[in-house]
Amino acid sequence: MSIDVKDAQQLGTRPSGTAVGKAGKADAAAASSASGQAAKSGAAGDSVSLTQTGMQLAQMERQLAKQPAMDAQRVEQIRQKLQSGNYSIDPARIANKLLGFEFPSKS
Repeated sequence: MSIDVKDAQQLGTRPSGTAVGKAGKADAAAASSASGQAAKSGAAGDSVSLTQTGMQLAQMERQLAKQPAMDAQRVEQIRQKLQSGNYSIDPARIANKLLGFEFPSKS
């Protein structure tokens, strides 16, 4: 298998083993300097505080994380209805629910 170096350069990549040019070195130095400055300012005592709403959202998120991902009882009910042949599908209800996701009511 062969790799055409011209195609790699057109895509903005360089073949492995080639050196970074002057512009690449300058970009790398600028990025290193900027990250060093960000680290220094972070160590200077920046702080974060949450609003009451933010704290409530965080608490709700913790409570939701404790809940199971699915309702095992509901799954079992549907499984039994499917096995007995008593599970009915209402296409209009499904369509309305799908449309509700796409076009939520403004009321």
